[in-house]
Amino acid sequence: MGRYHAQAAVAAGASISGVVDQDFEAAKSLAAKCRGATPATRLEEALKSSRAAVAHICTPVSTHSDIAISVAKAGLHALVEKPLGVSAADVRRIHQSFEHEPPGRLVCPTHQYAFQRSTRAASAMLPTLGALKQLAFDICSAGAAAGLITADELIAEILPHPLSITQQLVPGIDVAKLDWSCIRSASGEWLAAAP
Repeated sequence: MGRYHAQAAVAAGASISGVVDQDFEAAKSLAAKCRGATPATRLEEALKSSRAAVAHICTPVSTHSDIAISVAKAGLHALVEKPLGVSAADVRRIHQSFEHEPPGRLVCPTHQYAFQRSTRAASAMLPTLGALKQLAFDICSAGAAAGLITADELIAEILPHPLSITQQLVPGIDVAKLDWSCIRSASGEWLAAAP
């Protein structure tokens, strides 16, 4: 996922100052594609020598909290792959760190699908189609986490996308208040439905 973030950041005019990965060869490979980026295997080392203003956290969700808190303490802003944390308590810890260490740092989870051209087009078209009776999503991974996490962990990381798209397509809906039915038919497959 880091390579997608790096490509998007560079396309938006940013420069990448460092790439951290437990696998040094992977860090070195991505850093080589980002002019001037320094590869590293340890976050602490990268943060000490960083000239960055923002850290992109593109790791399994179970690591987000500790990494985000380290980034906040280093004084950087953070863009974190969704979901922000594994629990509400995790998310509160992250927010408290960005409010206090030092104050004024921003943290933002990514929810890019809700803002893509196809979602905006569907949102504009919905009023012409009549009452919405059902909304279904089939979402597949682009392979960014291939072999690094289990199928169920991958589904948990993808699940925020249909929720954010639903909120874009049905303005004012509170997905947290819907009566959801979830069925796990097989490893890596979840069916979630709300009346």
